[in-house]
Amino acid sequence: IADGLHSTPFDADASEAATKGSAVHSLLLDGQEMFDEKYATGGPINPKTGTHYGRDTKKFQEWMKEQGGKSFLTEKEMKSVMQMVDSIKRDDFAMSVITMYGTERELTLLWSEDIEGVEVLCKARLDWWGPGIGIVDVKSTCDVDKKGFEKSVGNRGWYVQSWWYPRGAVMTGLTEHLPEYAWIVLENQPPHKLACYKPDDPASSDEETPNALGWMQATGRAAAYRGLKNYALHQSGSADYVQTTKFIEIDTPSWVWESEADLAEAGKVLK
Repeated sequence: IADGLHSTPFDADASEAATKGSAVHSLLLDGQEMFDEKYATGGPINPKTGTHYGRDTKKFQEWMKEQGGKSFLTEKEMKSVMQMVDSIKRDDFAMSVITMYGTERELTLLWSEDIEGVEVLCKARLDWWGPGIGIVDVKSTCDVDKKGFEKSVGNRGWYVQSWWYPRGAVMTGLTEHLPEYAWIVLENQPPHKLACYKPDDPASSDEETPNALGWMQATGRAAAYRGLKNYALHQSGSADYVQTTKFIEIDTPSWVWESEADLAEAGKVLK
């Protein structure tokens, strides 16, 4: 996030799940016609086997050149994408949010942050934005149950997005105060279960403190600031990124244990 407009795109999860997630976004946000312009499936058939040529074959590469720069999905991936979008369409609550009047889709935000006198150019791309609902982000993951999604939020840094996107909305003048933020989450394997989540609410919030943050967004803000500060120092030439100087103690993630009773029982049996 702190690299602003000058960074090279970084694919944190170059996997089948990430590929399908991008395709789901396109089909849901762009519509079928534009989706068909972005993605190709199938491919040339090997007459000897009756199956499609492999992706590493010359025949397949020649066929891809004829597709005009489209991304490729296997027939299995294409079927899964269609099923994932259908899962959203069957959910009344998710569809009521997605189809709410006045929502803008795939909205790009550009702004700058002043970090210790250094201007850092910043960018965010919102799946959905609407004055009545705030920001809604669509995610695909391997487990949409609460504990499973919490793990994905931590592992993939999505807690940073929970503050970064609302911050962008304020900095670009979309809204005066930090807007609501939420996720619509799809499981990337059949039966493609769906869940809707939002970050924890602030412990206290009133008209005098409209930007009070819950724990997740406060953690996201701190992580964003560290990245912005390191990048600003690097840009100014006054310092390098923070270097490791010692081993740092960390806690076991909260999602590992169901309760403190589990720890106590294990300690009694396995001393």
